[in-house]
Amino acid sequence: MLDSKSIKAMKIVAFISIMMCFHSIGSSCTILPDAFCRTLVQFPENLVLSGVIVSIDSTGIDIEVLDILRGEESRDTIRVWDGTDFDCNGIWSMAASDIGDVYDTIIIILPKIIQIENEWDVIGDYRRPDPYGHTSELKVKEGNAEGFISGDALAPPEYNVWNLNFDLLKSKIIADGDCSSITLATNDSEPESLITVNNPFESYLHVQLNGLVNKGFLKLYAITGYVHLAKDINYESVIELDLQDVPPGIYLLEVNTTGRREIVKLVKQNSR
Repeated sequence: MLDSKSIKAMKIVAFISIMMCFHSIGSSCTILPDAFCRTLVQFPENLVLSGVIVSIDSTGIDIEVLDILRGEESRDTIRVWDGTDFDCNGIWSMAASDIGDVYDTIIIILPKIIQIENEWDVIGDYRRPDPYGHTSELKVKEGNAEGFISGDALAPPEYNVWNLNFDLLKSKIIADGDCSSITLATNDSEPESLITVNNPFESYLHVQLNGLVNKGFLKLYAITGYVHLAKDINYESVIELDLQDVPPGIYLLEVNTTGRREIVKLVKQNSR
């Protein structure tokens, strides 16, 4: 009779054997992707950005740029063209439309087109990165990045990072150029507050954002739901709001940036 440790060891060996079998299918390709953070390290010259898919057609997708996390790109909207399909025990599609649907918010690693491979290629635009040997994009939902963020494809899923606060991931990429320091323990860290304000306040509200925000908005609500003020955020880190005409009372300040939303309760006092 096998004890529990022996059974567990056999399960691990069986798991690794199965994964190695899959890994060896095809001599020129693999279906085991490297994690997103490891992919960043392997392609240091590639652009990394967060954005929203705004259109899809037969040869590619258009992405509205929200934040440049690594590299340089001045356009507000960029084109990602289909890559070249390849034969790996059958044709594998490199359609850019497989990256996501219209209105999906993503983080993506993009290789710039420097050589024409397809009739639709445009030098200086971007090509769909290889999604089979690498994890080249993550979805952003409700303030979290989702996907194979960090770890090893040969390890059981519970040993890898699949969900992480988006602002925390973004800050690591901006600071280090990659996110190789992320481990399971990273998820235990509380994300930094998005804003700091002078609360209570009298006439002017000083809003300090946690870093430069490329795109977003803020709103000031009364507790009844009435919107006293709405403002777009465009490449700002500090915002001064003149609220002299707003009566004293309790308010809610909503700040919404890429994939993150924070609401702060405020108290406006009588001016002295």
